[in-house]
Amino acid sequence: MFVANQHVGIRVEDLESAGRFYMEAFEGKWLWEPILFDGQEADDLQIAPSFRCGMMGLPNGCVELFELIGVEPTDRPLVPHFALQVNDVDEALARMEKAGGKRLWPEPTMIGEMRVVYATDPDGNVIELLDRDLSGLVEAVHSI
Repeated sequence: MFVANQHVGIRVEDLESAGRFYMEAFEGKWLWEPILFDGQEADDLQIAPSFRCGMMGLPNGCVELFELIGVEPTDRPLVPHFALQVNDVDEALARMEKAGGKRLWPEPTMIGEMRVVYATDPDGNVIELLDRDLSGLVEAVHSI
């Protein structure tokens, strides 16, 4: 089974301010500009009732920035997390569950051509499993 560390997702209070920080401090650039997820799209992703998200590319890696709207600072559903690229999301999820992990979504879902699901390890750390590389993730988000 192929596994690669793909990205880390963190919560920020202000997406534009956070983006400026990563640009100035680490030579970052937007891989996708902040996008608002609201209504059914946000409900399907089960992150927050409404949120904005952007992907900041760094010289050697990337960070996904989430601004949760109308969510208390102490409530952090699915954020922070780290994402692992795998060949087969269903197989990786089954292996995680067999090893003691727990799925957070009832089933994997499609975002564009990308299959994705959130789960936890036995200690409750959130892991996003997806079957596309970073360029495939950016493409999937742009297709929304």
